This record gives sequence, C-alpha cells and structure tokens, in this order.
Amino acid sequence: MITIKPLKALISVTCVFVCSFFALACPASAHSLPGSELVIKQSSSQTRITLSFALEEFVIAAPHLKFVEKTSSLGDLTNNQVKQLSSYFNQHFKIKPLNDEQDDQFISPSLDAIEIQGAFNEHVGQYRRVEAQFSVDSKTLPYNSLFPAVLHFDAILHEIRSHRVVVFYEGEQNSKIKLVDFVYSETNGKPATHLLSPNS
Repeated sequence: MITIKPLKALISVTCVFVCSFFALACPASAHSLPGSELVIKQSSSQTRITLSFALEEFVIAAPHLKFVEKTSSLGDLTNNQVKQLSSYFNQHFKIKPLNDEQDDQFISPSLDAIEIQGAFNEHVGQYRRVEAQFSVDSKTLPYNSLFPAVLHFDAILHEIRSHRVVVFYEGEQNSKIKLVDFVYSETNGKPATHLLSPNS
C-alpha cells in the first residue's frame, strides 16, 4: 500500500520554507509618526517660534511628562507641571546668534502656550499633535539680530533617534523658507548643532 503522509509532510515543510523566505525578502514596511516642525517668525517686539510634534512620541521620549496627554492647553496644567514642561524644553531647545561664540550664551525660548489637536497622516491614520508656542523677548534678542543662528535641538530625538525635525523661517505674507531638515547626530559625543540662515 502506498501512503501519502510523507508527501504531505514534504509539502508542509516546503510551504513553511517558501513563506519564511518571502517574509524575510519582503519585510513589512512600518511607518513612524510624522516628525517635528519648528517655525521661526520675527517681529519688532519679539521672536516667536512654533513647535509641533506627535504627542505619542513625546511621551515615549519624556515619560515623566505623561500628564500632557490629559490636557488641551497650558492653562490645564498646575504650576509645577508647567515648570517641568518648561524645564524639559530649556534643556533640549536652545538658540543663539552665530556671532556669539560663547557656549553659555545660548537662549532658551520661553514656553507661552500649548495646544493639542487631532491630526491625520496617510501612513498612520489619526493621531494627536501638540503645538507649542515659544518666544524670545526683544530685549534678549533684538529685532533682526538672530540670523545667522545656531540651533541646539534634540527634544524627542534624544530617545527616538529616527525622529526627524524640519525648521522653517516664516517671512512676510506667511511665506515659509526651509532652513534645515535633520535627524539626531553627534559631534564630539554631544548632540550636533545646526546653522540657520534664511539668506543662504
């Protein structure tokens, strides 16, 4: 009597091998959340900076600031929570004019407001996005004295190295000029800084 069990076993093993081969050869493509966008705009009274980023990646990078998930604006936070949030950005977001060569002259913009809204991306679908408003007073940074500037920015990047940041300058009539597009990198073991100049 001829049995077909060995044949079935051979077919099963072959199917597993073929499926495994294609799984390795064609890995599923995973799309990360959209990166951060930083927009700089100057007026005669102050330099205003808008920073937007995905809430989920922010909480992964700074789990001690998870309380932000339950808020819709800065006014919803306690004074202590506002201080914690400001302290985080003071550490990871600094800027200074290029002609100021002293490292201690970096300016940490003041956090003025945050707003959390729903957003949509074709790769990840619905997600929550934070928009944070910062400012630098004209007494600290006189009008038209910022550029060229040096940017130290590694918010979120310090934990999620694949995160991307795009920096724009918003000029007259709300026109945007891209200044730099970067991911995390280091120079001499420290987070790299980036040159910003709308005229270059």
